[in-house]
Amino acid sequence: MDTVTFIIAVVGLVLSIANLAWNIRTWLYKGARVKVEAARAFGLGENELYGDMLVIRARNVGRGKTSVTGWGLELPNGSHMPGHAVRLDVNKAVPCPLEGQHTENWYLIPKEIDKALLREGRGATKLVPFVELGNGQRVRGGALEWSLPPQSTSGHDRSG
Repeated sequence: MDTVTFIIAVVGLVLSIANLAWNIRTWLYKGARVKVEAARAFGLGENELYGDMLVIRARNVGRGKTSVTGWGLELPNGSHMPGHAVRLDVNKAVPCPLEGQHTENWYLIPKEIDKALLREGRGATKLVPFVELGNGQRVRGGALEWSLPPQSTSGHDRSG
């Protein structure tokens, strides 16, 4: 076999492997693939300054469209704090369409989370953000460490 034929064969093999990898990636991301995360944020409403907030972010990394029908935080005992319980003008109403490669954010006020934990008699705990999709699936994010500030246990809240 001569050198030119060998080089052409190697280039063809490399391109075939790259094409196969691309097709597998395309197949994996064909439909809706939602990732959920929670992070600290600073909220600005239309007419209000909310200050310290917790944002629950749903990111559709797939190419297909889906809809978010609910969102919130799972509490340690298995119950959940639905996001619609906190009415903020910065939050989109659900159901909410979530196009491929798009992100939607929903916000919670930390003192509302503190109140829910106090009702359960909990201090430091792990909370899990979630979104519910139109197909009935609940997608969970990574656990978030949460602790009540010292004044919350004595009847005060985070707003001071």
